[in-house]
Amino acid sequence: MSRPIRLVAPVVLPCDPGCSVLRDAVVDIDENGRITHVGPRATAPAGSAPVRTLPGALLPGLVNTHAHTPMIVLRGMGGDLPLMRWLQEVMWPAEGRLRASDVRTAMTSGCIELLRTGCTTSVEMYFFTDAVIDAVSAVGSRVVLTPGIIAAPGWDRLGSWERMRDDVSARIDAAGLRSGPAERIELGYGPHAAYTLPPHALASVAEHARARGALMHIHVAETTEEDRAQRASHGSVPALLDEVGALGGRVLAAHGVHLSDDDIALLASRGAAVAHCPGSNAKLAAGIARVTALRRAGVRVGLGTDGPASGDDLDLWAETRLAGLLARVAAATPRRSPRRSCS
Repeated sequence: MSRPIRLVAPVVLPCDPGCSVLRDAVVDIDENGRITHVGPRATAPAGSAPVRTLPGALLPGLVNTHAHTPMIVLRGMGGDLPLMRWLQEVMWPAEGRLRASDVRTAMTSGCIELLRTGCTTSVEMYFFTDAVIDAVSAVGSRVVLTPGIIAAPGWDRLGSWERMRDDVSARIDAAGLRSGPAERIELGYGPHAAYTLPPHALASVAEHARARGALMHIHVAETTEEDRAQRASHGSVPALLDEVGALGGRVLAAHGVHLSDDDIALLASRGAAVAHCPGSNAKLAAGIARVTALRRAGVRVGLGTDGPASGDDLDLWAETRLAGLLARVAAATPRRSPRRSCS
């Protein structure tokens, strides 16, 4: 518990549906860290809380919708390789040498780097769950943690995919979806991808997630190479996921670069969201996601940095600028795409 405080800034952006811009405004925070009032200073309620005057704009913390933040210790490795060679020849062998203490240290450093650019929440897919939670709790940020679930060469050192799934389920059953101070830790499921898990595993993980109201966070259609077999057998990765019942519930598809019109319509009809990672996609030459088409179809799109090893940094402001520029390149027009909302 802390002391109440009033924050004053020349510009406050509440990020409400009306995209309000408040000039010379205040944000009041109570002793529990909850916001109790946002509005112009001239009409703010009287109070005795200490006042802290801030420069620039004050707005809610940013949310990184797809990250592997502990990969900060692997930054720069395998920089000129395509995705599958990068994973199989560089990343997975290097990650195989990481211990829980390494992940705790890396996540601590990554949380601080995220906070420096205004990102207070990240959606993480990684391993050594307790280490990630310890780091986030110590730094004071927030995480939606979807521990990785994978069945690929070398990863059996952490157990079978069933064991990985069951560990998440047991944690949620014991402590609930959200835990820790101010419920800053949310748990979900992180089945890695359709090319690293068999269809029945995807179906089972999705069933566990739906039963608990948890998020299922999965890589989808990142490049044209990694899921060639799945596309050949089912037409597309979204079609495969839908066929096994894995698109029901809360689903976050990371990357979503190579999606057809039918794929986009399917994601929209199932209420799935997409985490757009333009920096990582560009570095790995994965392609440019069809963000304008996704948004026009009503698919919710968030920004992610991916891991620091492929995205280089954890700066969502840089991703925001790059996303806008690449959308113009993809559309071959300098005009902005139609704005749907502030969110």
